[in-house]
Amino acid sequence: MAKGSKTTSSEGPSAPVDGAEAPTPGPTGELPESLYALVVESTTVGVSLYNAERVLFVNRALEDITGYSRAELLKMGPTDIVSPEDRPGVQSRREDRLRGERPQGERFEVRFNAKDGSERWFEVTSSQVTWEGAAAALSTVMDVTDRKRAELELRESRERLDLAQEAARYVTWEWDADTYELIVDERVEQVFGIESRQVGETSEEFLRLIHPDDRDTLRRFLRRVRDGEGNERLSAEVRYNFPNGRAGWVGERARLLPTPDKPRRVIGVATDITERKRMELALEAEKERAQITLQSIGDGVIRTDAEGRVEYMNPVAEGLTGWSLEEARGRSLEEVYRVVDETSHKEMANPVRVCLEHDRVVEPPDSSLLLHRRGLEYSIQESAAPIRGRDDETTGAVLVFRDVTRVRGMEEEVSFLVTHDPLTGLLNRYEFERHVSRFRHRMAAEDCPGSLIFLELRGLRVINDTCGYLAGDELLRNLADHLEEAMPDNGILARLGGDEFGVLMEDASPSRGLQAARNLRNEVAGFAFDWQGSSFELGASVGVVHLSEEGFDDPLGAAEAACRLSRDQGRDRVHVYRADDERLAERYSQMMWIHRLPKAMEDDRFLLYRQRIRPLSGGPPLSEIFIRLRNGEGNLIGPGEFIPAAERYHLIPGIDRWVARTAFRRIAELQAGGEAGSFAVNVSGQSLSDEGFLKDVAADLEASGADPESLCFEITETAAVTHLSQANRFMNVLRGMGCRFVLDDFGSGLSSFAYLQNLEADFLKVSGEFVRGLAANEVQWALTRSIHELGQLMGMGTIAEGVETEADVAAVEEIGFDYAQGYYFERPSPL
Repeated sequence: MAKGSKTTSSEGPSAPVDGAEAPTPGPTGELPESLYALVVESTTVGVSLYNAERVLFVNRALEDITGYSRAELLKMGPTDIVSPEDRPGVQSRREDRLRGERPQGERFEVRFNAKDGSERWFEVTSSQVTWEGAAAALSTVMDVTDRKRAELELRESRERLDLAQEAARYVTWEWDADTYELIVDERVEQVFGIESRQVGETSEEFLRLIHPDDRDTLRRFLRRVRDGEGNERLSAEVRYNFPNGRAGWVGERARLLPTPDKPRRVIGVATDITERKRMELALEAEKERAQITLQSIGDGVIRTDAEGRVEYMNPVAEGLTGWSLEEARGRSLEEVYRVVDETSHKEMANPVRVCLEHDRVVEPPDSSLLLHRRGLEYSIQESAAPIRGRDDETTGAVLVFRDVTRVRGMEEEVSFLVTHDPLTGLLNRYEFERHVSRFRHRMAAEDCPGSLIFLELRGLRVINDTCGYLAGDELLRNLADHLEEAMPDNGILARLGGDEFGVLMEDASPSRGLQAARNLRNEVAGFAFDWQGSSFELGASVGVVHLSEEGFDDPLGAAEAACRLSRDQGRDRVHVYRADDERLAERYSQMMWIHRLPKAMEDDRFLLYRQRIRPLSGGPPLSEIFIRLRNGEGNLIGPGEFIPAAERYHLIPGIDRWVARTAFRRIAELQAGGEAGSFAVNVSGQSLSDEGFLKDVAADLEASGADPESLCFEITETAAVTHLSQANRFMNVLRGMGCRFVLDDFGSGLSSFAYLQNLEADFLKVSGEFVRGLAANEVQWALTRSIHELGQLMGMGTIAEGVETEADVAAVEEIGFDYAQGYYFERPSPL
């Protein structure tokens, strides 16, 4: 049809070309039998033409959508069937459109009243045209009522999912592909409402909980992961039917993580995706009815013809590819949409091409990288689906993709934190021990030499005590960077603890290993650290183990023992482990601590200090009680110097008894003098296991005259989990006397959430590892907020420890903690 020509019909004009003269309608509004008329009359999209006074034309689809006949619609005003609430806005849009003040192809959603009285949602696309020399408007209409309802349901579902994620509602599992043994963490009860024993001990037992139609899917999924298919994380979604009557969908993600003892070890996570799947299925059905290619909210969408040539791109797709629709239309999709493997950067098969060749939906693995036209790269999730005509013939394909670069980055950050020290970025102790284990297996097979170095830093405690942990953290970061630069190519550096570092020298002879240890000591000694105008001297004690020697099962323990002996023999020494070093170091250490600690107690050289815990929301005052030791020269020794040794050689129950007994008496004196508030006394895991400790504490408390309701007992998460039954008995007895309990260092263990519901604590104290630098780390923020919200949900007060800066204070206040503790408020002072 030539531009500007007119076609008459019996009821109205044909659909005009955008920006051109519209054909003249016939008296009845009917179109002539032409290809263009056939398109307008056959489409499922409603079409209307109107001017300022009346409706000029409607097609058959608009009759079906509204329920009104064409004759009825032609008699109405342009906004007569619009819902009263939306009519003013539509009227304003119409007037602006006819004046040419609205953008061409403008799309908006509005409510209409159908003839049957129901209220429906329409998606309207409007453009200005010229009709008989005057301004008119052409609109296309699609009924999106079902989609709008599904969007509302999906929004509600996402809100529920967000709450679940904030509470870390993921269940981890481990599977031995040789024995079929399956280990599932205790959070399965929190997430799915079933006990871990109901899951079963093997994968085959677990399959009884899966919908029969999906069992083979899960078996194939496990086999693919076991066989290392693609060497990437794989995912699966299957239905479940649990004994408690609960049914739904579970999402599984897993990967093969072989270890020397378990070469076919699979780990994974499971989460309940029931609500999401319901919404996905509902949206999928709606997309088929509402032309899937027009759904572009938040995702990139590209539609192609049956040959894979681009027909349509939404703005998101334009932004991610760098191609405009005008430039891309008619081009091969491979030219516009280039995807490579995220790891190898090798070209990947275009999903639309695979979809068209095999006539099926294609969902590539989550390892795709989209190459922007200007050189940018985006991690994406993508899927392609065929578009079918009325005769079920494939007429093209639609590609939907989204940018998950930020999400993928957070996943990688979490994965990094599992194996690395968050402060220095070096390998952590767990990952370092894995490197040592792997190298020892290689030594056995290849007979190659190697050395293990254990370094204890001297001077960190002085910096922490005089300048605060902020300075100590800065020292560790700078020193780690310095040592890493000085590492030889075959050296692997790790941070093993607070002031401890380890180095694995692979393929290094004993002489080279010893030289590396000496160089390491010299690098520390030569490192200059200044803080706010003050300079500090550093040093290091170093222990070395040559892995080719025999006589030890724990090489890292042997290197640590050599380091301890080096430290005890003098400053900044390097000591090489020999067969009898461990026994010598143990005898020496036992002799030193076994005699020093009881002697200190006998001489009354232990002291009690306290640090007030600041209420953030108007709560009652609270203080934590600490122990200090005054040595023979009158200098104070912090608990970090002697408590680890006391625990190692089982001297801690006696110290805990002294602390409790002395604290009760002193607290009673303070209360008699009018001091209010509560006091927290620390209890170790060994004391919880001591059969007479509970009895002694109860008797001392009753004899002291202190108010039991003002006393809290602080138990670390690790101690509580390790001695769970004893901890529960200890808490139940003393709770009956009126005492309360603080679960300390929460989050530092691997089973925090799983065991929390089994410990009836009154306060949850979040480890300082999470609190320091909280505002600058999104993952750290999310984990800390989850711990706080979980504590609040279980009726516990929450305490943030290790608060040292104004930024830390602002962060814990924003999250909503009840109390905060740290050097920012005050340092410990004598009780």
